[in-house]
Amino acid sequence: MHCQWETFVVDPRPVYRYQVMGNRYTPKITRSSSSSRADNRHVSLVFLHAVGMFKESFEPVIEILLKSPLDIQSPSGSPMIVAEAWSTECPNHGQSAVLNADDIRGENGGPCSMNDFADAVYVYLRSNPG
Repeated sequence: MHCQWETFVVDPRPVYRYQVMGNRYTPKITRSSSSSRADNRHVSLVFLHAVGMFKESFEPVIEILLKSPLDIQSPSGSPMIVAEAWSTECPNHGQSAVLNADDIRGENGGPCSMNDFADAVYVYLRSNPG
């Protein structure tokens, strides 16, 4: 992989009923001086998976985005550099389902709606993981 990643778990309970897990991906190599210029816009991307998928689904795309600077410009014309990418996981999918198994079981295995997923992402990002 041309990027490095860390997994962060946020426990916002009782504000939100589940723990929320996500991965943060950053470039493995230091960007060149041309990509570090002050007029460049460094952006963070947030990826949300589809129902039945998991947070690692986007790793091939994230790797391409972080591998080398893309020729993308902001509306002001400044070059945009992808500094990091986040991929959060719905609380009842993938590794998060294992993490939240007791809480999910306590609710009789009730499904998480897309609104629940949106709430999970909101509390996750607001907690400033990493």
